[in-house]
Amino acid sequence: MYVSDWMTKKVLTVGPDDYLSDALTLSREQEIKHIPVVKNGKLKGIISDRDIFHALVDITGVRHGGHRICVTIEDRPGSIREVAVIIRQHGFHLQGILTSYEGVREGSRKVVIRTTEMGDFRGLKSDLEVNYRSVQIRKG
Repeated sequence: MYVSDWMTKKVLTVGPDDYLSDALTLSREQEIKHIPVVKNGKLKGIISDRDIFHALVDITGVRHGGHRICVTIEDRPGSIREVAVIIRQHGFHLQGILTSYEGVREGSRKVVIRTTEMGDFRGLKSDLEVNYRSVQIRKG
């Protein structure tokens, strides 16, 4: 038996200048754990699902602790900024913002904002609950 009998014949690749989201999408849709990174027909490296996972952890700010604020908002220009202004008014600094349309009604979006630990936690929670539905705030 030879390696060629078992190897993947149609190799899917990404380039070093491609977005991380391209590699993430390719990995998820094709169920690939390791993707060759190729430029000008030459192998420059390999990105793994573990590398992508670590990058996403860094992007979201999870490693820095703080609070995770999850709010359902109207899907319109400026709506994320409005939530961010309230958060900043209570002394928190933003570490990361993610949005999703999963599990919310049409015309809405879910926003997850990671913040520093410092700030007026009770005042923030109160102001958000007055202005938005489905407010969840968790430490860590």
